[in-house]
Amino acid sequence: MSIYRSRSIPIPATLLTALAALSFAGCETIYRGVSGPGRGHDAASAASAAATAPAYADDGAKLAACEGVAGCLSVLTFNTKHRDVPVQSQATYRKLKADFPRLPDFLLLQEVVYDRPTKNGALDNTAAEMAAALGCNVYGEARDGGSEGVAILSPHPFAFTDHLHIRARDNLFSGGFPRVSVMVECQVPGIGLVRVVNVHLTQRPSQNDIRIAQLKETLDWMNARQAASRADVIILGGDFNSHPDWSDRAMLNDPSACGGVAFHDFNSATATSGNVGDPYERVDYFYVGCPNGAAGGGASGGISSVGERILWRGGIPTLDNATMFWPSDHMPLLQVYSVAR
Repeated sequence: MSIYRSRSIPIPATLLTALAALSFAGCETIYRGVSGPGRGHDAASAASAAATAPAYADDGAKLAACEGVAGCLSVLTFNTKHRDVPVQSQATYRKLKADFPRLPDFLLLQEVVYDRPTKNGALDNTAAEMAAALGCNVYGEARDGGSEGVAILSPHPFAFTDHLHIRARDNLFSGGFPRVSVMVECQVPGIGLVRVVNVHLTQRPSQNDIRIAQLKETLDWMNARQAASRADVIILGGDFNSHPDWSDRAMLNDPSACGGVAFHDFNSATATSGNVGDPYERVDYFYVGCPNGAAGGGASGGISSVGERILWRGGIPTLDNATMFWPSDHMPLLQVYSVAR
């Protein structure tokens, strides 16, 4: 198992042991009050909510039936909102492990905190800490000149990794606000070579032209990689900061802009971001394509949607199960696909 940030660094075995055994007794008060106005719960209701909240929502039966089945591919994206409070992070790891005894094939994180103090065995970034706790691999990169960036986690070994510092910037700062995209490739059993790209595009509604330019740069980079090494499945996901009816993602419907790859949009319009516990806008998406469309044929070129799930609407339990909290103003978005071979 390795941590990647433009290079491979082994996770110390002692850290994995410490994370698994770490006790946080007496630390719960650090995050009291973060559950949002009027959304706190007493211990009884928190325990009840934790017991009854499903890992999946409307598509639960279909998603559960696909768990561990050959040809099923699962992806999750989550904007972590620069959150770096250890007891909150530990509660988040615990909830992920409870909801997913078998981790999704890929977890895309945005607003990862980088350049953290590494004293007392802490790792350089919050994505690496999550990967150590979940026992998986991670590759990520901070944006130019910043302590925030993106990352991808996977239980599968990485065959290739890369990152792109995007030139197009909005004018929030005098030098422009930088963005970065990251790419990983893995051989997924029963599916083949899967390429995944994680993006976090500019957020202001008035910057539609900047989002288009950032997406085009990312697609051009992806197209060059596909020309050099063909993937069986390509997934582009993350926080696009774009509403379902906005035009900035239109080029994803044009195979000529995507290196000949026909991306399929299995996204609902269900909100993923907004007030904690009360999301009101959809800004997180996945786009997926099979460049070798003969792998199963059909309208979606060998890939079909099993379903999607927006997680943790009701929050997640604190470590002592005394109350509920929301780790971010984004809800994690899970999608599952069936890939015919």
